[in-house]
Amino acid sequence: MARDNTLKRQVFISYVKDNSIQVDSICAAFAENNIEYWRDKKDIDPGKFWKDAIKAAINNGGIFFSMFL
Repeated sequence: MARDNTLKRQVFISYVKDNSIQVDSICAAFAENNIEYWRDKKDIDPGKFWKDAIKAAINNGGIFFSMFL
């Protein structure tokens, strides 16, 4: 059986806590438009080491999107 090596493409959201309200709005728009995204608040399980979770998300196809407001 052939192995599928395709990366899962999703938006990786990088932001500072002060911008959480704006990021919430952007994430809602992504969800409404079926755009997959990775965000720490929804994708890091309790007890997981956040640095490892972020590295894994980036290595598994994250596309960067940064907020500078």
